[in-house]
Amino acid sequence: MCTTSTQIGGLRALEEVDYQYDYQFHYDIGQMFMQLHDAHTAYNAPACYQNFVWWQPFAIASYETKKKLVFEVTSYVPNNGLAEYYETLGISIKDYFGAQVLGVNYLEATQYFADLANRGVGLSKDVNTRLNLLMAGFNPMPEKIGITLGLFQIRQRWAWQEMPLSDAQPSLSYTFKLKNGTIITRDFPWAIQATHSYTGLASFLDTYWKKGDVKDATPLRTQAYHLDHERVPDSMWFEDHPQEDVEAGMVPKFLLGNTHYRFYWLPKFKVGVIWMADMTDFKDVPRLLNETYKAAAELNITKMILDLTNNGGGYICLGRYLLDYFFLGVDYGPSDMPVSATSRHLAKLSKDLPTNELHKTFWSAWQFANENNTNFPLHETNWLTDDIIRHRAGHPKAVSQVLHLSHRSTLTECCNILPPQPPFSPKKPPPFSSSNLLMITRGLCGSTCAEFANHAHQYHGVKVVSVGGFPNRPMQYTSFPGIQVFDSVPDLDPMWKLLKGNKTDNIVPPPLPTTGEYRMCVREIYGPPPVPMTNALPLEFVWQPADYHYVPVDITEAVKPWKLWYKFLPYLSD
Repeated sequence: MCTTSTQIGGLRALEEVDYQYDYQFHYDIGQMFMQLHDAHTAYNAPACYQNFVWWQPFAIASYETKKKLVFEVTSYVPNNGLAEYYETLGISIKDYFGAQVLGVNYLEATQYFADLANRGVGLSKDVNTRLNLLMAGFNPMPEKIGITLGLFQIRQRWAWQEMPLSDAQPSLSYTFKLKNGTIITRDFPWAIQATHSYTGLASFLDTYWKKGDVKDATPLRTQAYHLDHERVPDSMWFEDHPQEDVEAGMVPKFLLGNTHYRFYWLPKFKVGVIWMADMTDFKDVPRLLNETYKAAAELNITKMILDLTNNGGGYICLGRYLLDYFFLGVDYGPSDMPVSATSRHLAKLSKDLPTNELHKTFWSAWQFANENNTNFPLHETNWLTDDIIRHRAGHPKAVSQVLHLSHRSTLTECCNILPPQPPFSPKKPPPFSSSNLLMITRGLCGSTCAEFANHAHQYHGVKVVSVGGFPNRPMQYTSFPGIQVFDSVPDLDPMWKLLKGNKTDNIVPPPLPTTGEYRMCVREIYGPPPVPMTNALPLEFVWQPADYHYVPVDITEAVKPWKLWYKFLPYLSD
């Protein structure tokens, strides 16, 4: 593993700070990592600090009117008592439904949210995507509305966002234009929610200090690097469709699926839509895909929209299965790993493992094939130790040989959880050609989702639309496309077990004494030829604009993004 010069300089600067509060120390570390704008490189504070959530009352959506962004308060409130809390302060959240936010903290609204997107949100290197993440994100579900709460409204993910410091910023000041045209300015204090009960300092410290193995470091906080789908009961979300939409054939029909994968039919247009909320359901998605294609054949569906709205990724095996399903005979793209004293040491130790244990570490040659997709010999290290110098941000960096995941690695990792191959023979192409596919994202198509979308777009020419962000500004369609992530929990534990007493070098980082944790990308993926590898940059550092960028034009398109399926139909026939 290695760190950037910015991180090293930042850590050295923190050494010189005389902190009065431990909270501030952890916060500063998190903010330093957050400025990399990469969900695969982050620091999370100890569990006791992350068990507190800061709330503002409003779920805000943005759209464009007359070439200007409008920020509107939606009528959706989480069912956690937030509205009732503000009622005790004499504030009725409902009074502000439909109001436009003209300003926050005495800054014009667009300027405020642009500044916050630039300084206070991680996850993506595209400011358009970061603006989307601040806003409430609505899932494309015609039968009910599901919402991912925006990072402006809920502050908990230290690795992702700027946190309020209550003594310096006890409230936010809003200027509204109410639905009746009245303009008012009012302060709204932060609501702070504890997600765990403490009985005193001792119980608080119980969730601060780590106990036992590294794997037990965060007993009270569920790990989630994909956005959480916050939903209130279905009965509160269900809305009947206007009769004119029904009569015009502008209401999709839900055919099959679950919370991870849903298949819809646009009957009037012979178009199907697959919405994948994430890529984590490796148990049901293969079956649902087969059912989808069977239904598509029966209904004479000739074109397909792949909606990847709010898809933060998931299991790489499922991503590769999807690529094999949609595009036969794929090449997943070259990658490499950074070379450091730590990785060299671990590679040398890995080569001496028994053959039946080589799959347990990703510093083993067993995991990889070379640039010609020929597996490296099992017990060798030259795939990493014969390093290559490439330049990153103007500085030389030692990296491994060009790597592909080996066939043996893919088989071992994937075949126990997925069918061995898609239901198409090598001689029979998938039902939909690339020209009959269209992808939709809001910029946050990360990790495994990015691998899938990048491959579909760059290798097969599938068109993609990015939605939201700022008007008249190019927008990427993916975020954080790195392909191998190291999490200090649980990945440090196997590292120490691999050392087996070989600790004299003191080059493997020790486990953190607290329940804090960090993560970083240790294998980067590159795009397709013909760019020579000698000049190539990892996709994480390459601007990848969508073919089309669309900003919703009213609140209906913002909160019901499935309506955009109809608007984007012409892109399928380009």
